[in-house]
Amino acid sequence: MSDDVSKYWQEIGEGLFVIKADGLEDFRAVVGSKTSRATDLSIRADISNEGIEKFLTANLAGYGHASIGEMSFPTVHHRGIGWMGAWMMEDDPLFVGQEVSTRAVDVRKLPNGHLPAYDAPDFLQGHNDLFWNIFKELDEKNPETRGYKFDRIRWAMPGSARVGVTYMMNARAAMRHLERLEAVPFMGKCVNNFLKGVETCSPYVYNALRKGPRAPQNRWTTVNTIVKRAKDLDLESSVELAGPYSVEETHYFKNMKEIAPRPDKDYLDPALRSLGVFKLRIFTSIAGARDWHRHRPVMPWQINLVTDEDGLPYVAPWYDTTGYEADVKNDIKENFTKAKPIFESANDKMQGFYAMPYGTMVAIDAYATLPDLLYMCELRCGSGGVNFEYAEQGISGLKQICKIMGKEFTEYHSLDRVLKKINRV
Repeated sequence: MSDDVSKYWQEIGEGLFVIKADGLEDFRAVVGSKTSRATDLSIRADISNEGIEKFLTANLAGYGHASIGEMSFPTVHHRGIGWMGAWMMEDDPLFVGQEVSTRAVDVRKLPNGHLPAYDAPDFLQGHNDLFWNIFKELDEKNPETRGYKFDRIRWAMPGSARVGVTYMMNARAAMRHLERLEAVPFMGKCVNNFLKGVETCSPYVYNALRKGPRAPQNRWTTVNTIVKRAKDLDLESSVELAGPYSVEETHYFKNMKEIAPRPDKDYLDPALRSLGVFKLRIFTSIAGARDWHRHRPVMPWQINLVTDEDGLPYVAPWYDTTGYEADVKNDIKENFTKAKPIFESANDKMQGFYAMPYGTMVAIDAYATLPDLLYMCELRCGSGGVNFEYAEQGISGLKQICKIMGKEFTEYHSLDRVLKKINRV
């Protein structure tokens, strides 16, 4: 059997691919919906193209039974966008898919991978060239040759670097998310490409669900600036966590033994969500922010600018920029100044983040219940092939969780299990 999976992808545009079996996704939606009124699977349906179109037009578009669209699963892969375009595409709790890893993949080898992302501002060609030259020099001296070999040097990737996303969401969730993104001008070409992909995979579901642009989410039109001196930050202090209000007064805190301790290699009981919500802020590089952002249960994440006392962004202090300090500082100053009108725009603010390299410090905020927060921090510091930046941040998060919840609760629900495993208690 051939191991060439490329034959399953159909190219429908520049850097735009779908996994397509003619009629399959529309067929899925029809046959799945028919089971709602069937006593067995002897389902009668006209599954010709005309029959499927008629059914979906009547029931999905006409009747408004939108859940039918959730049984269609278009698969779209698109590359050529930058990290913020990928962030926006993934910025939904229902996102299912993958993004091109900048830890493991040399994105310069993508088609036109040396060029700025097509959704980046036009003025970043010099920024793009400078940082790819720095990255090339660092990679030539890079002792790592496989695996996540770019972990220590990806700080030098230009913010305008090209990446890609595979989108495998149910059509209803995908269409609603894409229609919200239509209100963000710099995302226009990207959104149109993904809409084209959905339509190619599932044309009748697409036509039934297509409503037109929706209002954007607030987090896409708000960028706050936080002043934090680089000398005041290390990896341990880069995580700020506040516990739920009066958590000690909640039922399952006072009566913790009503819930059985979690088994080994398992999650906390979802009932512990009733303890309340933790507020999380992580000062991290753009590179690290992309890794944290993929945790859907704690979405939405809000990304913020971070500046030093001089009012300029800076590279996270845990990256080694020796020999390049002046070039990096000058480039950030020049292009951050050019990007200020973008940060001040109505709906394109997020595009301004392209003006800074991957090592630039940002702050990301999220709210999470204990089971989701614990899972995220344990995964980030306890799984194989962890990245040094988010691993230490995950450890800091775990330590703060244990402190907030107290010794008795921590021991009973083994909140420190991973810390003990890696000898970081």
